[in-house]
Amino acid sequence: MPRLLLFICLLFVGNVYAQVEYTPAFPQLTDKITITVDLNKDYYTTAQPLRNLTEGVYLWSGANTSTNGSFNYTPAGQVSYFKPFDAGKMTYLGNQKWQISFIPKDFYHVPNGVVIKQLIFALKNADGTAYTETFYIQLGLTPYKVLPLPAGVKDGINYIDDKTVILSLLAPKKKYVHVIGDLNNWQANPAHIMNRTPDGERYWLKIGNMTPGKEYLFQYLVDGSIRTADPYCDKIIDANFDKDIPAETYPNLPAYPFGKTNNPVSVMQTGQKPYNWQVKAFTPPPKTKLFIYEICIRDFSAKHNYKTVMDSLGYLQKLGVNAIELMPVIEFEGNLGWGYNPNQYFAPDKYFGTKNELKALVDECHKRGIAVILDIVLNHSWGYNPLCIMYWNFSTAQPAADNPWYNPKDSFQFTGAQYGPDVNHESPYAQKFVDDVIAYWLTDYKVDGFRFDFTKGFTNQIKTLDDPWGDAYDASRIAILKRMTTAMWKVKPEAYAIFEHLSTNNQEEKELADHGIMLWANFTYHFAKLIKGEGIDISWMNYKQRNWTQPNVLAYWGSENWQRPMV
Repeated sequence: MPRLLLFICLLFVGNVYAQVEYTPAFPQLTDKITITVDLNKDYYTTAQPLRNLTEGVYLWSGANTSTNGSFNYTPAGQVSYFKPFDAGKMTYLGNQKWQISFIPKDFYHVPNGVVIKQLIFALKNADGTAYTETFYIQLGLTPYKVLPLPAGVKDGINYIDDKTVILSLLAPKKKYVHVIGDLNNWQANPAHIMNRTPDGERYWLKIGNMTPGKEYLFQYLVDGSIRTADPYCDKIIDANFDKDIPAETYPNLPAYPFGKTNNPVSVMQTGQKPYNWQVKAFTPPPKTKLFIYEICIRDFSAKHNYKTVMDSLGYLQKLGVNAIELMPVIEFEGNLGWGYNPNQYFAPDKYFGTKNELKALVDECHKRGIAVILDIVLNHSWGYNPLCIMYWNFSTAQPAADNPWYNPKDSFQFTGAQYGPDVNHESPYAQKFVDDVIAYWLTDYKVDGFRFDFTKGFTNQIKTLDDPWGDAYDASRIAILKRMTTAMWKVKPEAYAIFEHLSTNNQEEKELADHGIMLWANFTYHFAKLIKGEGIDISWMNYKQRNWTQPNVLAYWGSENWQRPMV
């Protein structure tokens, strides 16, 4: 039994608690607590038999003097996990909802003077063969204050002066949030519980007396158990992959706080010196004159860094290149991939160098008349993304149903078109986040546009196996993509919008092209034939042949998905 209990308690650290409600919001040891569990929202496989019951469901629980997931005190009669006991008997409310009320001090027989920090519990049937995931309730927390967001504060890290920041986290439906990190030895404390806005959407906190230029590591501790980086931070420290980044590429990288937390952590630093741009304004080449060179920084040179690319710009100029397209440089999981598994959309990946080195690369390109296009992945993310972590269903290994930014299931039934948690592009939350990401890179890094990855995935319409790659016309997708690019052009009217749409549906591509969007067109086979002196029809490269009104065919003879043409 102890081994089974350990498994149950540790497997789901970081639960999103969508199925649990409790009152009061900030319970104390001597308060009467009422816990309600909705089994309709528990998708854990072993919980399914509980849905067939209208009696005989029990609370298996314990009180913990720390937050390490252990039972220090248990209720009377809770002896064997495989037997029922009266104290833990739940009351059935109907519609798969169960409830229990108790005073923790009495229920767990806690001696006077003992501080309880956490209640740990799961629901089970009489013999313990069916059970839910494990849940946690923090005790003794200081209630947050309800205060309006200060004027001008945006989501993320707001630097007020060289010693002061205001952190703001958009976290609808979450109960409370602490800031943990170097400031408090990674422990939740009353001084760092975040204020809640009156609408319940955001949490914010002003932090002062910081040392200018010092890097502080921090996370948000959401609902007492979910540890996540700031989704808007421009630098994270990762426990798994940072150790493989050479000091030559990224010097003085802070060490991960092992033993104090888990998941990636954010970095904030007041008193930073802004990058001094040499080219204040840049006019990119016309769309009809683009000669683009796609670069995977990892493979471009053995040093895999921005500096080496910058040193090679003269060579690219001799080739006639007037634009480079950087394969994803946004922080992604791992170091050796192509970058199509992003997790931190505002942070350049450290494996390639520092953020100022990336800005220097853009600056040098602009000096030479070369535009910079970022390959960006907004169709999906990966699991360490904070917006996934905060609303994650561990039993389905998918975003939770109440996730404001992601769909609980992928819109594509074909597994070959499923690349990670699927962004819900119809959600106002997701639309705002996408717009923020695009505006950030256009303004802070002065990039000249984007190649948007797998834009056929920007839809909530289910794509069945009869249409595995989503080629059938989708009016909602067109509306989503037009909205996104229209918002982008309000920030930078001349920005390039290049879509990897690759649709067999010319009607959809025509609508996008006529909106001003360039569309990838695969001519690798054709170019290989031409290089060898063989004849082949290339008329489909002509936009007029496609009945488009604008010359927005972007033909390519090589990309990350195709081998270079060889004679």
